[in-house]
Amino acid sequence: MSWLFLIPFTSAFSCWLVIKFFFTILFHPYNAKSILGFKVQGILPAKQSSIAAQTGKFVAEEFLSMRMLEQKITDPSHFQKIMPVIEEHIDDFLRNKLKKEMPVVGMLIGDKTVNSLKKVFMNELENLFPKIIGGFVSNVVADLNIEELITQKIRGFSVNEMEKAFYKNFSKEQRLAEIVASLIGLFIGALTMVIIFCIR
Repeated sequence: MSWLFLIPFTSAFSCWLVIKFFFTILFHPYNAKSILGFKVQGILPAKQSSIAAQTGKFVAEEFLSMRMLEQKITDPSHFQKIMPVIEEHIDDFLRNKLKKEMPVVGMLIGDKTVNSLKKVFMNELENLFPKIIGGFVSNVVADLNIEELITQKIRGFSVNEMEKAFYKNFSKEQRLAEIVASLIGLFIGALTMVIIFCIR
């Protein structure tokens, strides 16, 4: 009957082994190998291309859609934020650079004229800003494929580096999973032991 006391510990070890095995086959083997006629490869290495394609599509559609980027970039509020800088440059141009490059014209422009011209320029820029940026974004969109860029980036990741990063960031979670699995195994084993003991 003493062998019954081994059941909880055997069960706990088996559950711990299953979790350990799962984390191992998550990455290993990196490259496909043939074992007894079966193709064997780690889950992530085998699915890396598929994961890359799905991630690229998801990010491009949900987070970095070109239409959303264009709306964000051409938002008038962005122009309002940089208006003081633009206005400062226009003021410097009208008061200093213009007089330096065209002294005759500069002599005819006073503060009132400078302020009027500055106001006209700022209003025109405010109207042109969305069109200019919108055109710029459209050209970038034509040359840049976010989905393809992300897909290629993920496909190019080294599985070895992914494994290192995983264990570096999730080592605590891994240990917790192993402990929980062992405790569950211990409980199931103890329950099994009691049932067998009662039946006998």
